[in-house]
Amino acid sequence: MASIVGTNGNVSATGIGADFNAWNASLTVVESDVTKFGSLSRLVVPGLVSATFTASGTMSDDVQLFGDDGTVAAAHFQSGTVTLTADTGCTLAFGALITSFDISTAVGGDATFSMSGSSNGAITLAWGGS
Repeated sequence: MASIVGTNGNVSATGIGADFNAWNASLTVVESDVTKFGSLSRLVVPGLVSATFTASGTMSDDVQLFGDDGTVAAAHFQSGTVTLTADTGCTLAFGALITSFDISTAVGGDATFSMSGSSNGAITLAWGGS
């Protein structure tokens, strides 16, 4: 078993062009308590599964951050598929709604951005070494 190295990671987001260099994700499942009166222990069942994520990187002047029409419209925040890659064969993919997008630049520094969002539909986890 080999360790995963961060330099092999990647972010792909439909309609968003940028040079990503970091991401994180959180998967959650709603739990429903179905414990009956008189039970001596708690009983829960799984419910809806969802994911939230953030991704960040540096901006590039040769690609549009949102599509090719130069506008920031609600449709651009429905990004289609987001694929978060830790290494070859180790991906998390889902339809996503981008809920925030922050851009920043400073004298003597990089022009950076970060985006956050949540899953919208099925979540696919593929985790197997190359």
